[in-house]
Amino acid sequence: MQFEIPSPWPCNEHSHRCGQTPSLGHRCEAFYDTWSALRNAPPYPKWYDCVLEQCNPNVSSLGRAYARPGNCIHDGKLLFEEEINKENFRYLAVSYTWETAPEMIQWNGREVTEQALEIYKDLSKHTSLPLWIDAICIPQSKDKEEIKMKEIGKMADIYRGAQGVLCLIPDMLPGTSQFVSQAIKVMHSDHYRKLEEAGDVLGCYIFATAGENIYLQTLYSSRWWGRGWTFQEAVLNPKTYLIGPTEETIPIQDTWSLASIIQRRSTTTTGLTALSRPTSFWDSVMTMVSASKNKLSLGDAIGCVWRRDVGRKHDLVYSMLGVCQLRRIIPNYDIPFDDVLISLFQHASEDLDFSWLRWTFTIDHLNTSDGLCMVPLPQDILSQSTVSNVSKWHPVALKSLPAPRDGGGKGVFIPYQSLGVVRSQSSPQNLFEIIDELKKRGHGSREIWDMVFGLHIGFMADIEEAIGHGDGWADLILDQTLRILDGSMELHPTHSDMPSTLPFTKGISFMNYSIMAAQTWKDRLLVIMNCQGGTAVVPEHVSETGKSRLHRLPIELGKRRSLVAVVYDCSRYHINAVGVLAAQEHTGNGKWQAAKFGDRSFPNLS
Repeated sequence: MQFEIPSPWPCNEHSHRCGQTPSLGHRCEAFYDTWSALRNAPPYPKWYDCVLEQCNPNVSSLGRAYARPGNCIHDGKLLFEEEINKENFRYLAVSYTWETAPEMIQWNGREVTEQALEIYKDLSKHTSLPLWIDAICIPQSKDKEEIKMKEIGKMADIYRGAQGVLCLIPDMLPGTSQFVSQAIKVMHSDHYRKLEEAGDVLGCYIFATAGENIYLQTLYSSRWWGRGWTFQEAVLNPKTYLIGPTEETIPIQDTWSLASIIQRRSTTTTGLTALSRPTSFWDSVMTMVSASKNKLSLGDAIGCVWRRDVGRKHDLVYSMLGVCQLRRIIPNYDIPFDDVLISLFQHASEDLDFSWLRWTFTIDHLNTSDGLCMVPLPQDILSQSTVSNVSKWHPVALKSLPAPRDGGGKGVFIPYQSLGVVRSQSSPQNLFEIIDELKKRGHGSREIWDMVFGLHIGFMADIEEAIGHGDGWADLILDQTLRILDGSMELHPTHSDMPSTLPFTKGISFMNYSIMAAQTWKDRLLVIMNCQGGTAVVPEHVSETGKSRLHRLPIELGKRRSLVAVVYDCSRYHINAVGVLAAQEHTGNGKWQAAKFGDRSFPNLS
C-alpha cells in the first residue's frame, strides 16, 4: 500500500502560507519531501510473528515470580492449574472492551460472554499458544464469587507474566499499521529534528500526524483507551500490541511516542483538544508511559484512571492496584465503596505514598460531612476537566516522624508539621484582587502562579520544563490569564500557532496553561493567609472562630514547594481548604504530629 499524504498547509506554487522554520525553509516542502521518502515503508509485522520472536523479558529474567492465572483456554477447552503451573508454560493475555450489554451463554459448564468466545475463535486461528481472556478464564457466576475475587487480585501478574498482551481495537482502520510505522520514521528524520530544535510545536505535530490524519483520529477515538482496566492491562508487559480487526498490529510503545507530541500540541491549542481529544486524555496516555517503566504513584494513577469509564465504581480502585503495587488490598465488591477508598489511601500512606494528597483541593470542603473529608472522590477528580498533571509530587522522608497507621472507621492517619497559627488573612477577594494584593506584598509572578494555580495547572518550573524554553514564562502566562478573564485577549487560532503567516509564534504559544488557569477560580473568592511558615492562598471559607493553622503535609515538589493544609479550630482536623505554601527560610519548625483526618472528634497524637 502506498500513501499519498496531501500537504496540510494551504500553500500553492505562487504563495506560501505555512511560514518558514530556521534551517528548514518552507514547512510544506519539507513535509512533502519527508513523507514522500517513506511512502513505501512497510507496516509492522502481524502480532503472531512478533510474540514468538523471543521470550517476555519479564518472565525470562524473573522466572516464575508472577502468580499464574487459574485458567487459560486452549484447543477449545479450559486448562487448569496443574498444566498452567508447568515450568515452561506460556500464554497470551487479551485486553479488550466489553460490550455494553454482553450476551452470557453456557460453555463447558461455565457462564461466559459470547463476545469472549468469538475473540478466542478469531485469535486462536493464528497461534498455538493458550489464551487468557477474562470473561472465559474468570468465573462470572455468582456462586463462584470467591474464585473471581482471587483471580481479579492476580490481574496485574497475569498480564505481566504473559508471553505477550493483545489489545483489541475494533475501530482501527485498514492501513493504520503502515501509517503509524511511517509516522514514527518521520519523527526520526532530519527535518523533524530541525523542527524540534526550532521549538516548532505545530510543525512537529503536523509532521507526526500528517495534519490530524484519519488513521490516528480513529485509532485514538476507540473506547478501549477510555476504560479503567485497560490502563493497567496495557502497561505491564513490554510485548504489548494493538490489534485491528484484520490482524493489523502496532506496538503500543509507538502509539505512546506519537502521543508525546500530540500531548504537547494539546497544551498549545485554544480549544483544549488535539485529534478531538481533550488535554486530560493525552495526559492519561502519557501516564501510561510512566506506569510502563516504574511503580506509579497513587496521585498519578487516580488522576488518570478516575477519568476513565468502569462498569462498577469499585473497579476505579481495583483496576490500578497493579500499577501502584498495592498488593495487600484484596478486591471485594461487597465492601461499601467508601470503605474501599479508605483502605486504598491507608495502604498507600503506609507505603509512604502521600501523592494522593495533591487531589484534596478538589473537595468541596464547605459542604463535606464527617468521614471522608481528606479523601478525594472519583467524581471530584472527574469534574476537574482542565486540571493538568504536569507537576509530580513526592513524599517527604519521615525519618523520626510517626508512621502512618490504621485510622479505623472513616479516617486516615497522616503525619503533619504545624507551621503556626494564621496571624492574618485577607478578606475574600476575586482573582484579580488577590493577584494585585500579592504583587503589592512583593511576591513575583512565579510565586503568585504557584500559590494560586500550582495545584491545578502545575508549578511554573514544571510548566517551563514542559514548554522547553527555560525560565521567563511566568510573567507572560500570568498576564495572559488575566487578559483572558477580562476579555482583552481574543482567543484566535493564530495565538496558538495554527497555520498562518507566523510559523512559530514564540511568546503566545502554550495558551492552554493560561486558559486552564482562567477557568480555575473564575467564579470563586480567595483568601490570603499568613503565618510563621509563610503565605498560602485558599478558597473562601466559613469559620465560626476565625482561628486556623497551616499544617505542612508529608509531600513536596522537589525542594521548592510543600503541600499545606489549612485546619480550622472550630472543626478539629476537618480540612476546610488546601493551599500551597510560599516557603520562607528558617521558619515553620513546628512539632511533627499525626492526625486522623476524617473524624472531627479524634484528638491529635504527639
